[in-house]
Amino acid sequence: MTWCVAVLILAAVVETSQYGSHCLRSNDPKPCMYCERGWFGEDCSRNCPTCDNSGCDRNTGICVNCADGLYSESCSLECPANCKTSNDNKVQCERATGHCLEACNSGWWGDKCNKRCSDNCLRSECFFYDGSLLGAAKDGWTGSMCTENCPEECALNKCSQHGKCSFGCKKGFYGETCESRCSNKCMNNNCYFDDIIHYTVCRDGCSDGFKSAYCNESCPAGCRRCHQHSGECSLCESGRWGMLCGKRCSTCSNSLCDITGECTEGCQTGYHGHMCDRPCQSDCLECRKNDSECLIYKPGKTDESIDTILEDPSEGDNRIDRDDARILKIAIPVTVAVAILILIVALVVIYRWRKLHKRGHVEEQRVPDTTSDSETDAFVTTPETQVKRKATSLEML
Repeated sequence: MTWCVAVLILAAVVETSQYGSHCLRSNDPKPCMYCERGWFGEDCSRNCPTCDNSGCDRNTGICVNCADGLYSESCSLECPANCKTSNDNKVQCERATGHCLEACNSGWWGDKCNKRCSDNCLRSECFFYDGSLLGAAKDGWTGSMCTENCPEECALNKCSQHGKCSFGCKKGFYGETCESRCSNKCMNNNCYFDDIIHYTVCRDGCSDGFKSAYCNESCPAGCRRCHQHSGECSLCESGRWGMLCGKRCSTCSNSLCDITGECTEGCQTGYHGHMCDRPCQSDCLECRKNDSECLIYKPGKTDESIDTILEDPSEGDNRIDRDDARILKIAIPVTVAVAILILIVALVVIYRWRKLHKRGHVEEQRVPDTTSDSETDAFVTTPETQVKRKATSLEML
């Protein structure tokens, strides 16, 4: 039995030496039927090192699958350098084309990861299959690959991937890409697009003469400036006044008044009042604006001696000042009135005194005719008669 085993081992050694050490099975004198994995040829003496564990064809040596990091029919080419490694830290690419199977390293894109992402992309990252933006673009750049400039009219030079201005527009422009220019009817050419009402609105109000949200309507006739929304005038053309500037400053000097109608440069001849809407008295040519006092009387008035003195050029330096004349015109009537009042009071006092004196004299004459000396003495000395006499005196008063 031991002898038989020894013979078999010897036969195997002889066969191996005949067909090579990597031959697994042969039929002498035919070539080796099966080679170890990774070897090929008639005697299994040729190696196929670029194949993975699947090995290669027994006769041609073509790999069933390429080893990691290799591609081509013969698995002789390395995968592109920027192919991303798999979870087991191995690089894999398509055998026929060499296209990366696990995307690209950061900053690269393309089938073979041989194209660099745009430097205008934030962190220089992009999608590996088309190079489009991954994340955000740097300020001033837009487009799917961050290769286009943001519109110049974008505020802060920032826009989205699709070119829409992120923080609105610079002064004077509006729209998603700030492509539209604000109307010069907007104050300071400043406007914006209101997303709620879907309408363009002038931000600082309207230029003089216009109203409405977009200042495309004219203020009322005669109105230089009006409220943007209500249309109420805040500044009228010269010579007009009122909420809608529809009234005229017809009796104001030089036809000038403010929006309330008050004359700013006085009144025309013959009128007075804040709005110069009240005529002076009939005999007055010019009167004071605030209190209607006549300053110049019409020609032919003769009962005003003071005015005659004022207007007499022969007086020269001795002419009375006009303001002093006005004081005299007021003081003289007042003085006359006071004098008349004092005279009336004096006459009344004198009349009362004379009446009382006359009554007392008559009473003294009546007593001796109707009484005797004794009765008179009694009348005078008796307490009752004294009371009666006092009563009579009070009645006389």
